[in-house]
Amino acid sequence: MSCQEKANEECKSRWLICKEGLPKELESYLKNFRVLMPNVLLTGLSQDMSKVYYLFYTNRGSGFFVEMDNVSFNFSDCREIVKGDLLTNVPRLIRSDENLRLVEYIIDNIMFPS
Repeated sequence: MSCQEKANEECKSRWLICKEGLPKELESYLKNFRVLMPNVLLTGLSQDMSKVYYLFYTNRGSGFFVEMDNVSFNFSDCREIVKGDLLTNVPRLIRSDENLRLVEYIIDNIMFPS
């Protein structure tokens, strides 16, 4: 497996950063997304609406998946933990020719705006 999983218990969140293999690594979570499409930020919600999901992957399967508790998502400290780790580690996995700047923009301004 070429994925790295991280978690923060206090924020009830976990995230997966993959060099390849997305979305196949997430079989049990795929039902939470209406559509699967590479190079697009996908958002999802658990059936009971307690979890928020983000998924982004390229054509070759590199990308990230984020699962956060819906309440914790509202706390800026929790958002900053996940955002900081994604911005640090995603550039190592997504080639610059695969819209790296766009992915960084998505993380910084759409997923976790200041």
